[in-house]
Amino acid sequence: MASDHSQASSSRQHSNAATANSSSISLNKSYSFTSRPLKHHSFISEVPDVRHMERALLGLLEDFHSGKLKAFGSGCTMEQMTSIREQQESLAKLHFDLGNEASLSANAGNNEAQSQNGMRKLVAKLEQLSFSIEKLHSSKVEQ
Repeated sequence: MASDHSQASSSRQHSNAATANSSSISLNKSYSFTSRPLKHHSFISEVPDVRHMERALLGLLEDFHSGKLKAFGSGCTMEQMTSIREQQESLAKLHFDLGNEASLSANAGNNEAQSQNGMRKLVAKLEQLSFSIEKLHSSKVEQ
């Protein structure tokens, strides 16, 4: 009896597997990859062009390592760049903090004076950041 039950169960499993296999086979036949046209990449593959690009990139790398490449001129220091990054982070933090305060004060009642004060702080920090970035660009022009 147990043998008949296990044979019936095994028979159902094989039947289900056969049905799944036949449906995936018919699915694969209807979506054949051979019927689609091949798309070729548009990269330059001519040997002289590749060699020219390689020489140009190696020259650029050499200029970078020798210090010939400057984004903001020679007057720009790492301290200035770090200061700008810190200002950006501070501005972003203030922006998110003001957003959180606004959503909390909207639930408790609108406090327009507090919102205006926060906006003044945000604009002042943005102006300072803009001035610092402008100084980097003006040091480039002076060089």
